[in-house]
Amino acid sequence: MRRAHRVGMMISATGLVVGLLAALPVGAQDAEVGEQIYVAACSGCHKADGTGIAGTFPPLVDNPRALDAEYVSDVVRNGLSGPITVDGVAYDATMPAFAQLSDDEVAGIVAYLATNFQGTSTGGGTTATTIATGGGTTATTIATDFDAPAGSDNERGEDLFLGSTRFTNGGAACAACHTAGGRGNLGGSSLGPDLTNVLGSYGGPDGLVGVLAAPAFPVMGEAYADKPLTEQERLDLAAFFVTASQEDDADSGDALLVLGLVGAGALFGGMVLMRPFAGAGYSRRLRRNA
Repeated sequence: MRRAHRVGMMISATGLVVGLLAALPVGAQDAEVGEQIYVAACSGCHKADGTGIAGTFPPLVDNPRALDAEYVSDVVRNGLSGPITVDGVAYDATMPAFAQLSDDEVAGIVAYLATNFQGTSTGGGTTATTIATGGGTTATTIATDFDAPAGSDNERGEDLFLGSTRFTNGGAACAACHTAGGRGNLGGSSLGPDLTNVLGSYGGPDGLVGVLAAPAFPVMGEAYADKPLTEQERLDLAAFFVTASQEDDADSGDALLVLGLVGAGALFGGMVLMRPFAGAGYSRRLRRNA
């Protein structure tokens, strides 16, 4: 009887917990999940309080689009590029797609934005956010006049990029996959895109520093998931990209092709030089066999 009583109490307690959880508004449950994801993946660019980075990443506070569940879901899943205007301020950075997030996680972000970054109604069904895609084309700004962020060092950034200085948490050097300003392994790896003008895609150093805090690109996100870059490393890398973007075209050509041609030339040159000796040896063998 006592055992049956204890089992009954456990079942009742479990039912009470489940009932309490079920009684919570679905939006509240989603918002708790969304807050964790927002802090990890979004706050680097849009800031923890949703104010964004002036001129680089738009604010989510008092942004009516933050209340548009369909729009937010689409941008989170597919990313966004091209010029937009928020509250009269123009932005032209690139937001990568977070395709790795599940439907529940995307719903969590939607709920969190709606709960914490309330937009202001503009009335008449209009919105303070406009998007210009230029007929489906994507505008890409080429970085040429950015300043290095305060407290950064472009030489340290170059060493980090090339791998001559290791990242604090053990992440792979950028040059393992990328080139920038003609720098990289043997003139640059082709595994990833050329990053010479990467600052233009994110509106400048501040935008890039934010993106590097929580990279959304599948390969990079996985590679640095447990090896995040420190704030100083991100600042130094941004300073290096400022330098790379302002240099003349430093295309060093295909270093592997150059090395291959040099090697082939040395090989054939050696064969030509050794040919007389090879012929003499062959003649001696013929005379001995005769």
